[in-house]
Amino acid sequence: MQKKKTGNFDTINTVSNTVTAFCMAILTIGLIAGGTWTANTVDGLRSDYHPDKIRKMVDQISDTVDTLHSTTNMLKDSPKDFDPYEEFSHFSQTLRLLVDSLDQVPLVVNEAESWRNMSSSGLHHMKKIVENW
Repeated sequence: MQKKKTGNFDTINTVSNTVTAFCMAILTIGLIAGGTWTANTVDGLRSDYHPDKIRKMVDQISDTVDTLHSTTNMLKDSPKDFDPYEEFSHFSQTLRLLVDSLDQVPLVVNEAESWRNMSSSGLHHMKKIVENW
């Protein structure tokens, strides 16, 4: 019986299998870390920009518009008891509430843009994954 020799091809095969296993382990760890990061980021965005918070901002804007409307009706309905100082004070308070409410609009717009970008990016990545599969 002749003893079988291990040649260079067996060594190359062993090295390539080892490198492949190492790369697969690195890819698996990367996918788990990326998935965890994505889940935490989406959860953070969901808690920061919850629909109840957005509804509260819209309610504040609606209250400001109601106050502005009632002020203009009050000015129109009572020409006999017209006190310019008091009416100007109400009007300036209403405008201040309106300006404070308008500061919330960029938050809503930025949140909508970030959700749109995140959705587009996610769909683009899913498309690449399916194409490469």
